[in-house]
Amino acid sequence: MNDENLKFEIDGPEVHKGTVDAEAALKLFLAYLELVRQAAGKRGADLKFHGLEVEEKCLRIGARPSNPEAALFGALEVSAMLSGDLSVPRTLAKPLKIFRGQVANFPQHIKSSSVQVGRLKPFDVHVSQEEWTKVQARPRYLTVATEKAPAFVPVPESFSGRATVTSIGGGKPMVGLDARIERGEMTLNLTTDLALRIAPYLYKEVDVEARVIRDAKGGITEGELLDFDPVTDEDPTTAWGNFYREASGGEFEGLSLDELNKELGRD
Repeated sequence: MNDENLKFEIDGPEVHKGTVDAEAALKLFLAYLELVRQAAGKRGADLKFHGLEVEEKCLRIGARPSNPEAALFGALEVSAMLSGDLSVPRTLAKPLKIFRGQVANFPQHIKSSSVQVGRLKPFDVHVSQEEWTKVQARPRYLTVATEKAPAFVPVPESFSGRATVTSIGGGKPMVGLDARIERGEMTLNLTTDLALRIAPYLYKEVDVEARVIRDAKGGITEGELLDFDPVTDEDPTTAWGNFYREASGGEFEGLSLDELNKELGRD
């Protein structure tokens, strides 16, 4: 699926891509997109969705948002309304009713539902065919300060600053960054290509651009690295060679860049 897609997933004992009622699934997905679109529009964002992708994971349907940040904010707000943490404004009462109606009339039993925007972590949509007020798992970034306070719904924001690369790797590419202007270390998603580019700068300073989500106290809880620039006078090819020499545990020690390229099959 496209890395920027909004991915809506429903899960249940008989919910599978090959057996689900296609018309009911599309109506449910479109009702959800309309709810997110209107939630984002309430904040002044002009949000549209393009394309359609279906993935085998119980049932996951995706569409590409014209404004990923507005889509994420709208989806977070919809989840807060469905969980009861946020009151439903009058302008969203009708699309919310339509969405709930599609869930109630869905042919298969829906056990749970989640949504993911881009490479950020999925969060619950709080869909339940038995009881709408029952919350299965509260997303960690939807918090209530007091009983009377509204739910905290963070707005995705851009981050630019200097940071030290502290870790790279994982089955899903992640990078650890220690930024001078932030409290503590942050761990961000990134593409495989970007992970390969930034790898030679492990334990070095870089200037980064990222899209992040903060908690109620202002700390960065998650996000995505978009790009970086090295803060070094060292030639990038030299940095690349030094990285592989260090990572090899001495196996490539003393080899020139040309010799190292041949050993790694890059000549």
